[in-house]
Amino acid sequence: MKPEFLKYLEDIDVTQPIQDRVEHFYCLCRDMLFGKLLDIFIDDYLTEDKSRKYEGLTFCSKDYNFSVPNFLTSEKINIIPHQNVQDSIVITVANYDFKKTNEESLMSVQLYLKQTDAGTYKASRNNCAYLVRILRRYVEPSLRKREIKISSGQ
Repeated sequence: MKPEFLKYLEDIDVTQPIQDRVEHFYCLCRDMLFGKLLDIFIDDYLTEDKSRKYEGLTFCSKDYNFSVPNFLTSEKINIIPHQNVQDSIVITVANYDFKKTNEESLMSVQLYLKQTDAGTYKASRNNCAYLVRILRRYVEPSLRKREIKISSGQ
């Protein structure tokens, strides 16, 4: 796996068994030859006891998202072209100013396509900064092409 992907996994405190699952999907997605895998993101949220819960896994190539919902228990991979992912988004944040994260930082990004829910990204703590990077690299360019507005949720 790419060194920057391993660093990301370390940064968001994944355990070795979770890293092994990510490696499994990395190899599958890489070997599909839809282009070089450029970025990784894992949806996470905080439980009541403030521990992290990991849910979805996404790899991004130049033109596609490889999305693995419930990657810890599922083998299903969705391949979605970037231009078909969303035409509007709603961003909700708590304890995060898009600059500095803390132990209480939370971020949710709801994607919509033709006013229908097209997916959600969730992040906690320092993973919020990684989610902003994914938004800037893959979501914002497709919104700009469509000349769609970005809404800020409450």
